Amino acid sequence: MNAVKIVFNQVFRKNLKSGGWWSIVLSPLVLGLIMFGIGYYMSSTTATPQVGVVASAPIQQGLMKQSSDSVKYRTYASQKSAEKALADKKIDGVLTVNAQTPYTSQYLSRQGGQEVSKNTLTANLSQLNTAAVAGELHLTSAQLTKLLTPPSVTTRNVSISDSGKMTTKGGAGESAKYLLAMAISVMFYGFLLSYGSMTAQEIATEKGSRIEEMILSAISARAQFFGKILGIMALMVVQIVLYAIIAGGVLIVGRNNATIRGILSQVDWSMLDATFIIMTLGFFVIGILSYTVLSALLGSLVASQEQASQATMPVVMLSLVGYMAALMSANGSTPLVNILSYIPFLSPLIMPSRLAVGQVSSPEALLALGINLAFLAIFTWLSAKLYETNVLAYSDNSIWHALRQSWTIARSERGRAKTVPAHEK
Repeated sequence: MNAVKIVFNQVFRKNLKSGGWWSIVLSPLVLGLIMFGIGYYMSSTTATPQVGVVASAPIQQGLMKQSSDSVKYRTYASQKSAEKALADKKIDGVLTVNAQTPYTSQYLSRQGGQEVSKNTLTANLSQLNTAAVAGELHLTSAQLTKLLTPPSVTTRNVSISDSGKMTTKGGAGESAKYLLAMAISVMFYGFLLSYGSMTAQEIATEKGSRIEEMILSAISARAQFFGKILGIMALMVVQIVLYAIIAGGVLIVGRNNATIRGILSQVDWSMLDATFIIMTLGFFVIGILSYTVLSALLGSLVASQEQASQATMPVVMLSLVGYMAALMSANGSTPLVNILSYIPFLSPLIMPSRLAVGQVSSPEALLALGINLAFLAIFTWLSAKLYETNVLAYSDNSIWHALRQSWTIARSERGRAKTVPAHEK
């Protein structure tokens, strides 16, 4: 246990002080800050389109009341004065309305001015036209209100079990769940690209520099294997905690910012239940551990630091399949996605997304989580055995050839151990 702790401290402290690890941590934050800054700058510098209205007084007053962030109306007494303001670039367009119902209008837009949606102009004039027609028909205010009240449509999102039982699902909650699942999938994929490469590079560097023999003369290969994995996982935890602290600080400081409030208001976060959050985090932890163990195993197969990219390629390709399948799950369930969502390495990316959109039930997700947990235990034990064989083996052949050779050596050693008499062990 002391050997595992020594390796853990060495991996954790060395990377914590390195510029490479801090670049992994800070690059997503810098990118997010740049994107937010660009969006904020564009929204703050984009002026509200100004539209001059040439019409009768009631129409002008009605449109003035409908001014909003998308369009602001200004009144002009004549077409000539409005066109002069357009030429002087004081307004972006001129809307001329004929007061005879149904209203007809003409809109002149200035080239290089702010764009105004035709649908916005039509919607604003439609309200005034309806009120004018109601006045001509001598409708009361109650009748006009009834006329303008849109029909209500109640929607239900349901799931149908194999027995035909229909269960209502919360639509707003599904969007929040899917958003969270996608955010975790993106973080998952980003972590794999960064830490999978770090894990393989860590082992390949030691093998390439030929200091592995000295290290293993003091500690066992298995202690080194688990110490490195725990050290890498500790770095991930530190990064997640830093992100959580920063996110909390942003929410506290920017809770009154219109842009941040607009983003958060798009989703009903109260619909996120504890079961979904716990399962999603469970898939995240088990998935990250599985890929870290795989990276360590593949890293032990290469002979030099230059071959480390060969070790990370299978990790990248495997995780990319799961990531793409997770994105596809939003468009509907298919037999292939159903199968992939139970396969280890792919399941941690796919199953949270399917659970979010209601394609699977909690018991089904729990079954997949159990399969992944059992696989992780078996795969970690097997990888530790192969690591003991690989870590001092050097081969210039492909990584798959090295893996087959390692498996053959491990089996032969196991068979030889069984044939050794008990008194000689």
